[in-house]
Amino acid sequence: LKVSGGRLHPPPQAPRGLEPPHCWPGMRAAMVGHLLAWAVLAQKKVGVKEVVFDSPVADIQWASPSNKAVFLQTSKGRLYRSKDGGEAWDDITDGFKGKGADSADATVVDQIVVSHADRNVVGVVGTKHMHWITDNAGLTWRRVRHKATIHSFTFHPTRASWALVSTWTPECSKPPQTKKEKEKEAESHQYCQHMLYITKDLGRTFQLVATYVVQFNWGHESHGQQDRIYFTRFRQGDGDQPKLTLWTRDVDFCYTDNQGGKINKRIPRGNKFLISNNYIFVAKLKDQDAQTVNLMVSADGSNTFNQATLPVELEEKSYTVLDTSEGAVMLHVNHGNRAPVGVGGVYISDKEGYRYAMSLPNNVRSPSGDCEFDKVLSLEGVYLANFKDNGDPEGKTAEANAAADQLEDDAAGTDVDRKHAGGGRGRGKDEEI
Repeated sequence: LKVSGGRLHPPPQAPRGLEPPHCWPGMRAAMVGHLLAWAVLAQKKVGVKEVVFDSPVADIQWASPSNKAVFLQTSKGRLYRSKDGGEAWDDITDGFKGKGADSADATVVDQIVVSHADRNVVGVVGTKHMHWITDNAGLTWRRVRHKATIHSFTFHPTRASWALVSTWTPECSKPPQTKKEKEKEAESHQYCQHMLYITKDLGRTFQLVATYVVQFNWGHESHGQQDRIYFTRFRQGDGDQPKLTLWTRDVDFCYTDNQGGKINKRIPRGNKFLISNNYIFVAKLKDQDAQTVNLMVSADGSNTFNQATLPVELEEKSYTVLDTSEGAVMLHVNHGNRAPVGVGGVYISDKEGYRYAMSLPNNVRSPSGDCEFDKVLSLEGVYLANFKDNGDPEGKTAEANAAADQLEDDAAGTDVDRKHAGGGRGRGKDEEI
């Protein structure tokens, strides 16, 4: 936590990498039931205040233009608010009762989302169809009503009242059905689907954008595409939506400029994507049997895509975009299932983001896909990384593809950004139920 002027300051927002879903975990703070709030006092003395919560800290989000309003979520789903930058905390969870919530059901908070356009606007996604919005940094709350369980809530980058909302239909939460029940469901065309909606009035009304969605995100302001919606989705028009557990030919990368009125298919077989700064990355299926992909890169707002070119011809199983903040792309590539396990190659691109040179062979990564690679924020262009020295200076060996079983993830941000952010939930904009 950053300390200056006697107050806690928020870390950056929490973006993600382009890997299978287990490679983008959300914030898992190591603070077990405690938060140490530090304040810099006169004559360089330091005051420490210990605050005890009901369970480990799961997420912290700063709100309001001054960042004095802080929201903290615990692993048990309790929500705390501080109005003075973290000095004092109030448990506001039970205050949601009576705001349209069933008093018999305990309120459980699942996600906190702060609008970039207006930091007084905060969304709280709860369980059991209970979700709330505030436009005054938590002084008052209004319940968001939707017929289905809201899975994720993504604010527009520049319009404070706009947001993308994804839901899973009620059929997705039903217990296993008999053959007769499935036939009846098919006749009524009530299937399990991941639905994408847009709201332009902070959750008072919703407009359907697309169905059978995997990922989604707003376009980037640098290309004037902040109103464009990018998403990947299954081509099927009916039936239950399958889980994206492997790279598949049945998912395409699309976009819409009129909130779903016209959907444009941009990259067929584009399974996963990521938007970071002015780059758009899309993992496009190459061989379904071999489970290999090609990385497609655009630096002009998806007008043109180029296939990422590596210096050697190796299998490409998955990618982690490490950093894009220096005008180039730092990319970690999982090359397949050859020894040694637990490593991948780190490559650096040109300014267009698709021609790469080897930067570091055998970069260490965990079984969950987290790369041991980080940026020194105070020193421009300086990175720290671990690599495994196994007598292979060319870096032509790579890790086992031990965890490429589930491929759902967030569509914004890089691995370095996520590490420095600390906040944000991993399930924000993916298809996981």
